[in-house]
Amino acid sequence: MRATRSPEDVLALVRDAVSALPARERGQGASVQGFGFRLSTWSRTPDVAELDAVSGDVPVALVSGDVHSGWLNPAALRALGVPDPGGPLREDPWFDTMNRLDELPGSRELRERGYRSVISDMFARGVTGVVDMTQ
Repeated sequence: MRATRSPEDVLALVRDAVSALPARERGQGASVQGFGFRLSTWSRTPDVAELDAVSGDVPVALVSGDVHSGWLNPAALRALGVPDPGGPLREDPWFDTMNRLDELPGSRELRERGYRSVISDMFARGVTGVVDMTQ
């Protein structure tokens, strides 16, 4: 989502991602997740209802590029037991929630697929090692 410039850009990506899911996975066994939007560059703050309108029962969790906020739809909020904040979660409430994203359906598989993609790209560019300082 790094290339997005507005909530509308993100909503279009989410709509496309949800539409691309096989019908049997919508609402059970799958979630849509994204990374890289920048609230600080948007002219307005989006709300949860906008995300709900393009995603329905598929849990959606979007992480900002600086990781200090997250925009979740009602399905994800329910799955995580988080009250609807009206808009993106920020700072401490977000950090607490972000640490639980693996509880969303299909989240671990999405994360592992993402890691494999990033690692393959790094190897193709000649990077031979990575250290995770958070462990």
